[in-house]
Amino acid sequence: MSKINVFLQSEGIKDIVRLQLEPQSTALEVKRACASHGVQVNGETAVFLEDQDEPLADAVTVESLAGEDGVRLHVHRCRRVGVKVTYSGRVVEHVFGPGRTVGTVKKWAAKELGIPKEDAAELILQIAGTHDQPDVDAHIGTLAACPACAIAFDLVPNPRIQGAA
Repeated sequence: MSKINVFLQSEGIKDIVRLQLEPQSTALEVKRACASHGVQVNGETAVFLEDQDEPLADAVTVESLAGEDGVRLHVHRCRRVGVKVTYSGRVVEHVFGPGRTVGTVKKWAAKELGIPKEDAAELILQIAGTHDQPDVDAHIGTLAACPACAIAFDLVPNPRIQGAA
């Protein structure tokens, strides 16, 4: 069998890194591969499947996780990331695994805040105190460093670019 594409996000890596690993490569070997990309790997470091809260066992193979296009993983020293979302003076908080995407967090926040889907479609998460609006497929762990293991967002209107008529 050919190598499997592993699309990796992590604390300290701004862009998605593509690794090509043997099908029988384990989560432990994924951690080792991360070290060559500048990721700080130690006994606290865990591997997470995208949008899952529980870390993978070290013996899990990438073959058992991969779909047709590969597998999306997150490597982080934080087992949980505290997320706070503020919208219109209201605040909701929850703890997620670092491999949760910004898009998943936005859907959760909109539901918790009782925002109808139609209205939520017009909103975007912005890192509190900044103008940074991470992509919906960014893992929240890329935004939260250890030991703080937390990130705060504001839910703001999604700017629309109007074209010429």
